[in-house]
Amino acid sequence: NSIQSRHKIQPSSNAQVEAMITSHRVEAEADRASRAHAKKTLKRQSTSAARVHDRVAARETAKRLKCLQACPIFASLAEASIEAIVDAMEYEVAEPGHVLCQQGREADRMFLLMSGTCDVLVGDAKVAQLTDLDVFGEAALFPDATGAFVRTATVCVAGGARAPAVRVAGRIGAPARLLVLHKSALGSLLESGAMGGACVAHLMRVAEQRRENREHFVHDDGAAAPRRW
Repeated sequence: NSIQSRHKIQPSSNAQVEAMITSHRVEAEADRASRAHAKKTLKRQSTSAARVHDRVAARETAKRLKCLQACPIFASLAEASIEAIVDAMEYEVAEPGHVLCQQGREADRMFLLMSGTCDVLVGDAKVAQLTDLDVFGEAALFPDATGAFVRTATVCVAGGARAPAVRVAGRIGAPARLLVLHKSALGSLLESGAMGGACVAHLMRVAEQRRENREHFVHDDGAAAPRRW
């Protein structure tokens, strides 16, 4: 009888052991998943904090060095208006080879290159190079009567496959760090009244002058003359 009892109990004991093993395995996997999630969350928070720090630092640098004042469009604006524009700019990091402006495509933003090098190409020919604190693409803020502006050149971060490699700080290529102003962001600023009537009037005059210039510099064959990308 005792032998029969042990045989009857054995299957139940095996099932209990297997259940315990499965339970421990599930708990271990859950623990690993929880730790991995916590690690990813911490990394995201750290990355987010770093980007906020970089964005604030870039904006402060742009204000301190009066970068936008070097651009004719903004040169005569009051300092408070310039600071409002800088605060509306987004911070971006672009890797070597990344295309910022594409020739022939509609555009809606301008760039302030905080660090790095960018190549300007018309077709496949490199026509210029942009470096720290250069402003480019500002013509996109002042479209034609249809509300559009088409890029007249391609601008890409130096060192990638799209452009000739450029050695920066002892290595080929380097990310470009930029402040970007979208046309919609500038429009919101102008509509808010935060920049003052004089600033709005000036930028409206610039927009009108740009439209007139584009209409004036049209060749007889209907092709637009070269202009700022």
